[in-house]
Amino acid sequence: MGYESPKGEVNMYQGLFYEITKENIENPTVIRAPVSISNGLAWNKANDKLFYIDTPTNKVVEFAYDDENGRVSAENRTAFDVSQHSDKITGHPDGMTIDEDDNLWICLYGGGAVIKANPVTGELLKVVPIPARDVTSAMWGGPDLDILFVTTSRHSLNEEEKLQQPGAGSVFAITNLDFARVEDVVLLKQYIIKEHKMLQTTEESRRALGRCFLSI
Repeated sequence: MGYESPKGEVNMYQGLFYEITKENIENPTVIRAPVSISNGLAWNKANDKLFYIDTPTNKVVEFAYDDENGRVSAENRTAFDVSQHSDKITGHPDGMTIDEDDNLWICLYGGGAVIKANPVTGELLKVVPIPARDVTSAMWGGPDLDILFVTTSRHSLNEEEKLQQPGAGSVFAITNLDFARVEDVVLLKQYIIKEHKMLQTTEESRRALGRCFLSI
């Protein structure tokens, strides 16, 4: 990643995507260059595919992965392109995780949502709105690994936006994901993010938002 200014502006094409092993730790292998903002990494269940995000490209790309020696292929293909679904989602892909069905869960920085995508077909399967514009990373947790924990940022928000998005900067825990419907959550996303009509809250409720459970 290139230099990031205090305003969050990043110099493009100044970064590298490395493969580091105990053998090459003094001279890591460059997998892809140049890149701008390296983010999400995820491996499929068979451990033969590596998914990777360079945020400004708006794409998740897939590399072949050799689990025996940890090698990543030089060639890649686009597994999911956020730009192809601009009628339903906005923002840029940031952090990412994968589920037991090898579907990707991608955080949308600037888009106020986590999305579920099929990396084989490129299909957008689900949109889960988050009451914060900048969604940064996600990971499965809980006793049954069925709760999606999602982090958000408030770093780039101005004072008015912080009041409109009191949950920004919180960690959210999302349950009941099997029952979410794209039609419902897209409407909610438009309400929260595009219209900026979130209700003002008391200081007490804002503190409570630091640990939020979203039951979809």
